[in-house]
Amino acid sequence: MKAKGQSRAKKWLPGTGIIGLGLMLAACGGDGSSDGMASSPADQGGAPTTDATLQGTAAVGQAIANATVTATCKDGSGFTLSPVTTDNNGKWSGQIDSDQLPCVLELSGGTPAIDLTSMAFAPGTTNISQLTQLALAMAGTDANLNWKTTVANWPTKAQVDAAVSDFVQTLKEKGYVPASLKGDPFGTPFDANGTGWDAVLDSIRELVENPSGSIDGYEELAQLLAEGNLDSLPDYDTQGDPELPANLNVLTDYAGTYTVMGSGSGDPGYCGSCGVANRDHSRGTVIITAQGDIDFDDGILLPATDIVAIYDRKNVDADRRIAVNFGESDSDERVRLYLNADLDVMEIIHDDGQGTTTRALIKEETAEPAVEASVDSADLGANSSPTQAEFLTLMTATWPVAIYQTPSSSPQWYGQGALTISGSTTNWMMELQGADGSTISSVHSSGALPGTVLTPFSETDYGFGPIYMPGHLFINQGTAITEFLNTYAEWDSGLIEGSAGGNGEVKFRNSMVAYGAAVPDVFTDLAGTWSGTASVACGGNPYVITDTVTNTMTITAQGHFTLQGQTQLCGGTFPQEMEWGGNDDFLIPGPEESDGAYLMHIDAQDFANVSAGKIQIRFNDDMTVKSLSAWVNGELFEMKNATRQ
Repeated sequence: MKAKGQSRAKKWLPGTGIIGLGLMLAACGGDGSSDGMASSPADQGGAPTTDATLQGTAAVGQAIANATVTATCKDGSGFTLSPVTTDNNGKWSGQIDSDQLPCVLELSGGTPAIDLTSMAFAPGTTNISQLTQLALAMAGTDANLNWKTTVANWPTKAQVDAAVSDFVQTLKEKGYVPASLKGDPFGTPFDANGTGWDAVLDSIRELVENPSGSIDGYEELAQLLAEGNLDSLPDYDTQGDPELPANLNVLTDYAGTYTVMGSGSGDPGYCGSCGVANRDHSRGTVIITAQGDIDFDDGILLPATDIVAIYDRKNVDADRRIAVNFGESDSDERVRLYLNADLDVMEIIHDDGQGTTTRALIKEETAEPAVEASVDSADLGANSSPTQAEFLTLMTATWPVAIYQTPSSSPQWYGQGALTISGSTTNWMMELQGADGSTISSVHSSGALPGTVLTPFSETDYGFGPIYMPGHLFINQGTAITEFLNTYAEWDSGLIEGSAGGNGEVKFRNSMVAYGAAVPDVFTDLAGTWSGTASVACGGNPYVITDTVTNTMTITAQGHFTLQGQTQLCGGTFPQEMEWGGNDDFLIPGPEESDGAYLMHIDAQDFANVSAGKIQIRFNDDMTVKSLSAWVNGELFEMKNATRQ
């Protein structure tokens, strides 16, 4: 099906007029208005210009991988370093001279092979897709974008904004864009995962590829938009296809993004006819959309309209599967979803009908439970300096705690567990239970190794305000998880945190505003591209600052982070991609006033106050951002005075 997916993409290729991107843009004067081209400050003997970061996602309803992105700015300059290419997720990033915006962005090559255009008016996110191409056709009233060759003819930001507003509003009215979808196709970060703005790209593709539809191809749609005939767009909900299988729901019941953990082999219990793979899956996911399209791999996009038949074999114990055929028989192209006894997807196999078989082993979703939870701080009474006996009496209780780190062999412990403390000062015990109710560790002070600690928290006033020291409860009978429990309690904050196992294999705490795989609501407000300055020393000496750079952190509403820029000693590798969704990602109250009212940690690294997450975001009381920073390759990734673009 690879050839089929590519042939669809090639409806927009050089030579077709609308998408031809091979033209070099000359600096002919003008900046998209009637004003003449101005020289840069450096040319006039002023301050040198600064670099600005442009980044975004290139997609056509699937990520465009390994494509080249070129920038042509108002003075004819482009990216300061080239080539700029897209990664396997369609993500790209490049630097331009900030004084030379706007810039026309052109994408060519890649998989699928397609040429597209976009336009950047400010640093930050600028996506490249069919939607940006079509909006520019509207803004310039030219389906072929012939204005690109003359800077003076470029549409202004106001013209592009107006076109985008009209286009998106019409798409919402016609049903192609959900009314709840925020942002716009140019500046809103998104992932090519079949959701959000990527789902809109799918719906536009369905419009132009529907054989019974009223619009034949992207070129005809671009011409219609360039002429201002928005009302001619048919309603999305009338886009029918009588060729779709009647039992399409058998496939779409499994819509989602599946993580690939490797290549399957042999005939496991759920599969009696998997066959032998002779090709590895080259991307980290397989996507099945709500419409039934299957985005299997780079260059393999299987639209629902090409499905010939779907076979439901969920009740066949030795070969439990859903078979999706794109030809007349099992000898033609097909995709098979193999299921376990619980009907969870274990493996997805693609046969191209020409002898190539790919077996993508799917990571079981149960390995990382989707938990979004909060655990309140503890009420530790009114006595801030108890005796040892008073401290133990106060701590004698069962305290709810969040188990936020577990060994990979015991994911069932993850979630809200409990820490129980009881006994007397001569013989006391601690017991930690997991979220599943099982006992993780239960230890007694009697017979424990030297080093067992029962120290109450305390308060000392040195004349400039109270200093609070945490209480410490520690029982060590060995280094195994079942033999080692270490707990701290802070009277002033109500924090209880600790670990089980000599290497901190299990970590727990209360005072968690949010943790787990489910993305907290705060990401809706965080979404966007944040930028801030940093002083860096590329010579390796932190005391000899050599440059000031602009670092950026792009955050999506789905909790995905993209970092671009430089670390303190210029030893970091970029771009860096991280995301909320693991046991060590959480939002907590700030332990110190200087940290802000709340702290978010992505991939928390340390035990004591989890103070070295790979990404740290500090919030004010009203949940506005106080600061952003990160650690990359052991170096600080700083963003001073960070603002959202």
